Amino acid sequence: MENSLSQPQSTKVVIVKKRLLIVDDDPHVLDGYRRLFRSQRDRWEVTFCNSGADALEQLRQQPFDVLVTDMQMPGMNGAELMAQAVEVAPGVARIVLTGYASMTSSVEASDFAHQLLNKPCDLDSLREAIDHSCQIQSMISSDRVKQAIGRVGRLPSPSTVYQKLNRALEKDTTDSAVITHIIEQDMAISAKLLQLVNSAVFGLRRRVASLEQAVSLLGVRQIRDMVLATHVFESFPGAKSGTGLNLERLREHSVAVGKLARSIMLEEGESREHADQAFVGGLLHSFGMLVLAANGFVKYNKAVDYCHRKNRALADVERVLFDVTHAEAGAYILGLWKIPPVIVEAVLMHQNPSEIGSVIWSPLTAVHVADALLHEYENGGAPYPGGAIDLVYLEKLGLRSRLDTWRVLAQAQLATGDQDDF
Repeated sequence: MENSLSQPQSTKVVIVKKRLLIVDDDPHVLDGYRRLFRSQRDRWEVTFCNSGADALEQLRQQPFDVLVTDMQMPGMNGAELMAQAVEVAPGVARIVLTGYASMTSSVEASDFAHQLLNKPCDLDSLREAIDHSCQIQSMISSDRVKQAIGRVGRLPSPSTVYQKLNRALEKDTTDSAVITHIIEQDMAISAKLLQLVNSAVFGLRRRVASLEQAVSLLGVRQIRDMVLATHVFESFPGAKSGTGLNLERLREHSVAVGKLARSIMLEEGESREHADQAFVGGLLHSFGMLVLAANGFVKYNKAVDYCHRKNRALADVERVLFDVTHAEAGAYILGLWKIPPVIVEAVLMHQNPSEIGSVIWSPLTAVHVADALLHEYENGGAPYPGGAIDLVYLEKLGLRSRLDTWRVLAQAQLATGDQDDF
């Protein structure tokens, strides 16, 4: 008998097709999609529906990875379909096709959509949007976690910034620099702005990672329309002093991390563009805490309180309670929103940069150092327990000797109270 071990073993590769649900009330449009997707049948299994009601029934009956829907449909439009899809199948990635690119309609769709595309949409653009959604979904393997995170619609946001922004927008003399300065003080508003400006409906050739650039591109009038139209920002009850998650304190800490990360990049001779990326990465590094809080504020409040009392690492407790950390939750949503990868990377890896694989100097480095330093100096006054600086990571980068310089920057920033100067 021949030794079977000596024979070459063939391995059958099983390709798991992604399941797509395409919705449009126009039969001619659906026929066009059928022709377009025929060439993709080896990659995707596609179901077509001509109404929102039929699509909801399909979502109830079987799982889908991506939902693509027209915005303007009789009976139930795309925004209404997505709002109900969040309840029926929260884990599905949601893409909206719209021929109306006004700020009001875009904001209405973006409350529940992950991506906005112009209609008509060519196959290459639609395929790229679907591929992107599937790639981001692979970040998290647990369907239960995807469904929990996928329910996020309204984000908790302290009312102070929202009110200041409204007052500034009411004045005809307010310029983009003032608007940018106010928006930089809040991660929820900043994230929503970046989601909108990076959506395909604005037709930009590259992704925008700078809030200043986003404000400049949209203009004060469009941002005013965004603020008036959106219901995505929702004030949650503040935690009592010394307990749970204090949203105002979290806001202050996130702004401080962003500013220190930007200062570190500039200190190292980086360009303003890279420094702005570090700022946004720092501002949004705790964005996932809003995402998790939006899915159960009381439970998350208790988790943060437990970490404070027991001096436990927040990520460890988050994984036990939610099967996901705030870093993973934030990166997942921002990734689906097509926020630039350099920002998503900084959010995802800000507590454990050594796990990124390739060790290179980037905005992630500045965000990690800024977050760890500020937690160190805040001495229990931080909104949640933080991690220590990864000295091994800095050694690999050859930057450990720069730590004292960065400490001076952190101390100077804390001494001036610069994190809340608006």
